[in-house]
Amino acid sequence: MADAVAECRAALGGAADDEERFRLTDELGSSHQQFGELLARCAADEDEALLAEALSQTEQAVAVFTGLGPAARHDRTGAQLTAARLAADLGRLAEATAHARAVLTAYDDAQTPGDDATAPAPGDDLTAARRADASRLLRLLEERAGK
Repeated sequence: MADAVAECRAALGGAADDEERFRLTDELGSSHQQFGELLARCAADEDEALLAEALSQTEQAVAVFTGLGPAARHDRTGAQLTAARLAADLGRLAEATAHARAVLTAYDDAQTPGDDATAPAPGDDLTAARRADASRLLRLLEERAGK
């Protein structure tokens, strides 16, 4: 996976136009996300170093997707939810909370959609699912912090 990330970075330097640059940047974010998920699956619960590397890769995916703007909102929030869970597994409750809150913030316009092109379409199940996951995770984090 590290090779895939490196290849994406190298290809970005030779992008011919904005469309290709967007596609390659999206691929780079996806590669970081997949790398993080792979590391997380391979890590035993007590393997903090591997979980920390999984979190790092996932946070890099968040950063890449953030750079793509509203068009990558679902990709970004998916990575943020993964980062929140990994941070929670590492006992980094404040970091986990920040990631989960960022998901809710990303979909603030989902409650009152307007003419904004980035607002979710009516019946956008992924938006509803991401908001529900983030809310559920925040409740769990609050419970953990209260103990």
